[in-house]
Amino acid sequence: MARYDHLQLVRLPERFERRKHGGGSPPPDRDLAAHSTRLETELDAAIATQQRRRKAEFVDPSLILRVHMSGQLLEEQWEQLGLTVLSSDLDRSLVLFASTDEMQEFRRRLAVWKAGIPEGKKAPSYNGFIATIESIGAVEPRDRIGVRFREDGFTESSDFEDNTPYLVDLELWDLGERRLRERKLEQTEAYIKARDGEVLDRYIGPSITMARIRVSGALLKTLIAISVRQSRWPALGCQAHF
Repeated sequence: MARYDHLQLVRLPERFERRKHGGGSPPPDRDLAAHSTRLETELDAAIATQQRRRKAEFVDPSLILRVHMSGQLLEEQWEQLGLTVLSSDLDRSLVLFASTDEMQEFRRRLAVWKAGIPEGKKAPSYNGFIATIESIGAVEPRDRIGVRFREDGFTESSDFEDNTPYLVDLELWDLGERRLRERKLEQTEAYIKARDGEVLDRYIGPSITMARIRVSGALLKTLIAISVRQSRWPALGCQAHF
């Protein structure tokens, strides 16, 4: 039987330091009606996209969004809305998880901001938050391809060849409870094995859940197209061999 080195994990340092107090550039000037309408339209489109994907197998109801900001990432503001920050990237974007599609508190703040400047104030309510949101969208398959793949030129799912085997370290997004991560990892492994993939190793730590898998390019394309609840699914972070 072939032997494999045990899964070795390297954690990248946090790319952005959370900033809880002031500072940074002032929010850009926005046309209230145009900006709020665009954000509402983008949010509705992202929700519709994810709802269509739920028709595929192995997809739980949830909402995962990618949001681009113009300045500070304002992670604490998103967390106040009940969202979980899954990751932040160098392009000033956040990946966010919500347990439902409603986004009611965000829509309320957007409506209050759109209503204009309250009497006695100099700017609309929530201006420092809403005005700094550049765009809202669904997480795409290319967003789930990790650094080492991208360094080797794999930037889109179409870059993987269907009949080529790939050795991949797959990381599930961490939403907290270990039992949930264990269950999701078991579901993921069962899904892979049922489609002739191999699970070579696994690791479940305090804040990271990973599996080393060998799969065909066709199955890999399927995996990076799936959005699932309660998981960082999948951040294909570490390419070894193929």
